[in-house]
Amino acid sequence: MKLIYLYTTLNWYRIDLFKSIAKLMDLHVYILNGGFVSYDGISFKPNTEGLNITFLSKEESKADNLCKIIDKETFDGIVVP
Repeated sequence: MKLIYLYTTLNWYRIDLFKSIAKLMDLHVYILNGGFVSYDGISFKPNTEGLNITFLSKEESKADNLCKIIDKETFDGIVVP
């Protein structure tokens, strides 16, 4: 099974969820507009090793580009915000 997960931010608390899902199926995570959630004065980069995560810029996050990404492969499920 293949699952695509589209979301606007990569919060640290979602990493364990993604790792658990990735053990069960082929998970592709696309972070729209961006990057990690940051907190003032704290630079934190969670361990995403082994996860298929792609960060898309604002331009790449537009609907027509997302449709192209989804059309390239066959996904059994899509998770959106």
